[in-house]
This record gives sequence, structure tokens and C-alpha cells, in this order.
Amino acid sequence: MSEFQKLRDLISEFSSIVIFRHINPDCDALGSQFGLREWLRKSYPEKTVLALGKGRSSQGIWPQSDEADDDLIRNSLAVVLDTATTAR
Repeated sequence: MSEFQKLRDLISEFSSIVIFRHINPDCDALGSQFGLREWLRKSYPEKTVLALGKGRSSQGIWPQSDEADDDLIRNSLAVVLDTATTAR
């Protein structure tokens, strides 16, 4: 089974997906997060897909981050992007 198929199988198990980025986001963190959010929303319109995180970049114009309560986050597939270390 390919890695892409494994990801598709995981996505099919959840009705919501939350995408996280690192703190003090730069353009690549924001671009990867919002790009994935839009791809998932178009590919899976029946699912709730949110881009979460605090802080904004002063580089460029970026969409606002979404908001979610703890219950939604606990019951969602979590995707973490653009982190160099586990601590981040």
C-alpha cells in the first residue's frame, strides 16, 4: 500500500481534519498549511477542514487561521506541518 493510500484511508476515518503549523510561522509554514487546507476542502467537501495556529507572519498577506474548540480537535485527524523538531 502506498503512503498516499495510507493517508487517504486515514482521512476516510474522520469527519474533521485539523492542520497545525509551528509557532512564529513563516511563509513556508503558512503556505503548506493553507495549501493543504484548500486541497482537502476541495477533495473532501463533506469534511470539516481547519487550519489552526496562533501568530501571524508579517511577510505577505495570509488568510486568518480557523478556530476550533477542544472537543472538535480531540475528535479530528490532526496533521502537523513544517516542524523541525518534536518540541516545535
